Amino acid sequence: MEINIYKLLYLLLYFFTSIYLIFFKNNIKLFLSFNLIVYLSFFSSHLFGLFIYSNFEKFYFDYESENSVIGFIFTLPFLIYLSTKIFKINSETIIENLFGFIILTHIVGKIGCYYEGCCYGLYLNYQPYLIFNNLEFIPIQLIEIVIYLILGILYLIYFKRIKHNYNLIFNYILIYSVLRFIFEFFRGDKIFSITTYLSNVQIITLSFIIIIIIIKILKK
Repeated sequence: MEINIYKLLYLLLYFFTSIYLIFFKNNIKLFLSFNLIVYLSFFSSHLFGLFIYSNFEKFYFDYESENSVIGFIFTLPFLIYLSTKIFKINSETIIENLFGFIILTHIVGKIGCYYEGCCYGLYLNYQPYLIFNNLEFIPIQLIEIVIYLILGILYLIYFKRIKHNYNLIFNYILIYSVLRFIFEFFRGDKIFSITTYLSNVQIITLSFIIIIIIIKILKK
């Protein structure tokens, strides 16, 4: 029986986060909020995956497409807000206890991609490289893992100084969008696009970069 590393890692992350919220935080509302965010994010991830892996020039939609972590990240503000209304828990508590899970979601996702052989980089004829179908590629998954690890370490270092509010979430989405937009130029797997120069992922991330910058300007 073949084990899907990608799904296994996510299940382990979900399991240990649940244990932490129930037994260490002893907060059932927070646990229920976490589950609401997780399950709804699966739905939003599939919707974004549907857009990313579809070819609009040929009017082709891949309804069997994989989920995309972009759907989880970009719908977070709404899901957190929804949880505060349903479970009567403040957003700061949710963000403080689940922001680490958000970063780990990225790290675990890219580890899964590395072992499953997806999301690989452009072909190279020199090292460093990844072996994928007997070809040599830019190790884009490993690069992303290292960067998200650095973000996670910085978060832990400055944990007590950080205000756990929506601004933290928007800043993370902005950082993720910029990084993902750049990484897409070095991706070797075929991603459909509605434009000649940008992938569907880059169109989404660029849109959110613009939206968040506008929100920050208006808030000043």
